[in-house]
Amino acid sequence: RDNVVVTSESGRTRTYTIKINRLSIEDSEVPEISAILNASGVKYNDNYIFGINEKTSVSSLINNITNASNFATASVKDKNGNNKTGNLATGDTIIISGTNESKTYTISVRGDTSGDGLIKINDLILVQSHILKKVNLDSYKFYGADLNYDGAIKINDLVMIQSYILGKISL
Repeated sequence: RDNVVVTSESGRTRTYTIKINRLSIEDSEVPEISAILNASGVKYNDNYIFGINEKTSVSSLINNITNASNFATASVKDKNGNNKTGNLATGDTIIISGTNESKTYTISVRGDTSGDGLIKINDLILVQSHILKKVNLDSYKFYGADLNYDGAIKINDLVMIQSYILGKISL
């Protein structure tokens, strides 16, 4: 308990007693991973975290998640299972734990269908090939190609990637 004396602009003083109760883990409800992800502002479903912008750093995503809950910890691994630093790429995985559960999600960077973390001509070609039914972009690559989040990879997504590459729009 601490006493705090407050003086108003008129010179009147008042003493307040402040009692701080710190909650222990058993005193509070530990949030589920879905609640942590909701608070962090990322888009996700049961298997994927998507809508991540190109050149988003690993530390930025981890900070968003760990700042959403005192209980959460997160680590990112590349496609080969090695600890990742630098920028995120489609196909990286994030392991979120420190709550009553632990869950792994595959990351999908918006516009990055090739998995190099950047939006380049090869991503445009992959989306075009998918539309023409020459390749099938599924799972995490699908979420990288569906730029407008309408649940399908169509010409609109292709035009958005092309416009981004040409510097006409930002994603």
